[in-house]
Amino acid sequence: MKARGPLPLLVCALVALALPAGAFGAPPKTPELRLSSFALEGTNGYGIEVSSAREGDSIPDVLVSADGGLLGASYEVRAEPGAGLRATFGSLGQLDVSFERREKRVRRPEPGCRWVVERGVFRGSFDFTGEGGYFSSSAVDPEGEVFRLPNGLCGSIGIDRPAPLSIPAPTQIILSARAKEGGRTISFQASRLSFAGDHLTSFSASLRERVGEMRIERRAKVEAADKAFSTPKESRAGVSPPPPFSGGAMFRDPAQGPATWAGSLSVALPGVPDVALAGPNFAARLCSRASLLRCLRYGSGSHSQPLALARLSSLR
Repeated sequence: MKARGPLPLLVCALVALALPAGAFGAPPKTPELRLSSFALEGTNGYGIEVSSAREGDSIPDVLVSADGGLLGASYEVRAEPGAGLRATFGSLGQLDVSFERREKRVRRPEPGCRWVVERGVFRGSFDFTGEGGYFSSSAVDPEGEVFRLPNGLCGSIGIDRPAPLSIPAPTQIILSARAKEGGRTISFQASRLSFAGDHLTSFSASLRERVGEMRIERRAKVEAADKAFSTPKESRAGVSPPPPFSGGAMFRDPAQGPATWAGSLSVALPGVPDVALAGPNFAARLCSRASLLRCLRYGSGSHSQPLALARLSSLR
């Protein structure tokens, strides 16, 4: 099955850990990083990317990412030992492929640094169906890429160096809420970014959980009109985001007494149709620019693994 359009092949590489020097003080050998990826078209409008990251001879993790625009999900498991890539995603799917190179290109972005891009075919099969059948995807011998870093992370991969700006910085208000229940972490965030008289209001939610040996993250993100996120006072805020969210919620932080986050707010996530996002089991914070970093850490719904990003499309 062909990949759906020019999907950005964004895969993750484990950050190389410094190894202890040998008995004679010899410098440690930097393990090669190997990033494998192929993209497919799933049902119901989902774009699928299957990727893995291997450091040296370690056993890699394998990630299946489903992107449906406003909705998305990712499923991560440890691959089975041995050559090729073999992994089982519980009852949802299986991967059993080995890479056959057809083309190779090498770049040297700086002295002592090589980027090796190999294109070819992943011989074997992949089959996956999301919970309740919200998407399915399968392929035999899919085409894909392997990105190798024989010298480890180098060449400023994943590092952005924005030019200094002389214009005023934007301001932002964020409402973050989070709950942990039954081994699951549910996060919600409302954000209003203001710059030069313009405003961007957005809402996001995520559900992270572990099912057996599989780590799952489901997410939703949508932009909305400013009135969907109201902040009449520094201690109060209300939200009423559009679909895939439903209902609304109110945050109150009185001078006397604890803060509350209550309402009917919920979201339909991939594979989980009804996730409550407010109630007494949630802790919430309303943050302005002065306390923004603390609020972002508090309400983050993404995995905090020691991973660096490598965009293969930049090498094309």
